[in-house]
Amino acid sequence: MTRFYVRRGGNESNGADFMLDSTANLITGEHDFANVFGPPDSLESDLLLLASSILASDRATPRGLREDLSRRIESRSQ
Repeated sequence: MTRFYVRRGGNESNGADFMLDSTANLITGEHDFANVFGPPDSLESDLLLLASSILASDRATPRGLREDLSRRIESRSQ
């Protein structure tokens, strides 16, 4: 199983295979959101980070030719 680690800045990697960082290589859409609705609050920002992380993780993980379309996503709190 491929492991992803999602963060907002910092330098932790938690031993993951891929690092998704909203300040470096993950576009969350917060700037576009802010242009339309104003600055996102913390809940909106978290939801944008979560949604963009799921999409990026799914796109970065190759699927087999006959692989089921579902994925297993686990969350671990620190």
